[in-house]
Amino acid sequence: MAPISCKLLKFCIVILLCAKVRTANIETSTLLSPGYYSDSDIIIRDVAVIGGGSSGTYGTIKLKDLGTSVILVEKETRLGGHVNTYFDPGTGTPIDYGVQAFWNLTIALDYFDRFDIPLVDFSFGDSEAKYADFETGQFLPNFTYSFNLGTYAEQLDKFPDLAYSWDLPYPVPEELLSSFGDFITKHGLGDQVWGMHTILDGVANPADILEAVTLNVFKWLDEGYIAGAQGADRITQKPDHYNAELYEKALAELQTDHSVLLNSTVIAANRQCPHSGQGVCVAVQTDEGHKLILAKKLLISIPPVPWNMEPFGLDAKEEALFQKWDYSGYYTGLLNNSGLDPNVTYYNTGANTAYNLPTLPGTYFFQPTNVEGITMYWYAGPDLLSQKEVEIHVFEQLRRITSQTQNPDFVAFGDHSPFKLVVGADDIANGFYRDLKALQGEKNTWYTGAAFATHNSVELWNFTSSLIPDILKSL
Repeated sequence: MAPISCKLLKFCIVILLCAKVRTANIETSTLLSPGYYSDSDIIIRDVAVIGGGSSGTYGTIKLKDLGTSVILVEKETRLGGHVNTYFDPGTGTPIDYGVQAFWNLTIALDYFDRFDIPLVDFSFGDSEAKYADFETGQFLPNFTYSFNLGTYAEQLDKFPDLAYSWDLPYPVPEELLSSFGDFITKHGLGDQVWGMHTILDGVANPADILEAVTLNVFKWLDEGYIAGAQGADRITQKPDHYNAELYEKALAELQTDHSVLLNSTVIAANRQCPHSGQGVCVAVQTDEGHKLILAKKLLISIPPVPWNMEPFGLDAKEEALFQKWDYSGYYTGLLNNSGLDPNVTYYNTGANTAYNLPTLPGTYFFQPTNVEGITMYWYAGPDLLSQKEVEIHVFEQLRRITSQTQNPDFVAFGDHSPFKLVVGADDIANGFYRDLKALQGEKNTWYTGAAFATHNSVELWNFTSSLIPDILKSL
């Protein structure tokens, strides 16, 4: 499991202690009993959805459209998960600094059309590219790389089930269990590694992508991302539209019929609850105090790491699975007054590393945005870090590639951690993903989200949509 920095660990402990103080004198059985609540604090629904990111929001809207009563619980004050949009205070122009684009599939077009949001073809922009080692400040003016992923795609095509699932043949083929470095060497893809890395942002545990299990790379750099790299994506058209608009409109609709709880966390749950006809009882801490959700089924879309799943009363099998995860720390942000050329994208490129891969933890790039003077950066590493820790390192790396002495202003920050949940080769070979899939429907609980599919929004919507018929049958 990925380590957590001391500063962040202290912060997490404070948050957990605060939550425990609020409920310290209340037994779990009391929190899950309708008798503890006023009628106005009891929410009765067919399905409770936990997590309002990409898959959770889509699942909620899809269930609602099919006539299912639903309640969505989200810990943040907004929906959208990895979607981050900042509005420049001077012009009001939106800047998307999280999710950038969407695979051009029917399910995506229909979803945006439902909320009257037009999409346009994705463009890679026209900024000049410069390559520098952000750890040393050395520029590499003669650096070149190949972005022809044809041979890689041929190998990926040998495992078509991976496009929409973690369904694996058993025994698992050795090639899928090998290190990505060995896979690269075997297929002579060395000239393509740096280009692949530009699509693998956020895959940072292990920090050296060459040490990653090949299967874990396949489940990121998949058909959807290859299509996107070839220009097959769609985006919202600035300045009139932006990516967070999808989630703002979904939120407005859900708020109209009281189907969402924001700034709310699950503090206790019974997934075979006598108070809900052996369905689920979920106690939630909200801004207005405790609420009790009585539902027939649960759809969980949050990362299934131990600290997220603890309130759900895991059995030994579930706990053993969820403790196996490793994950990356992944962060996105915006800054101005960077001192960088506003017409250049600067890519972190190792001067003395294998295949010129950047050293992580570190910044992947500094890129101009659609607002002059504001620069976007993405940063990742194998540890979970605080915002301050990330911004200090970003500042240090920025200083190495620019001579400016004035400090930049950090104007926006997005924490996408824990990101890209993975397990090692031995666990994969021993049936981890087979056992994970077997959890679907157990104890009235269904799962969606990146850990069960991938980190591509459109593929997540497809995966979530595929679960809906079984969820409805189980009601």
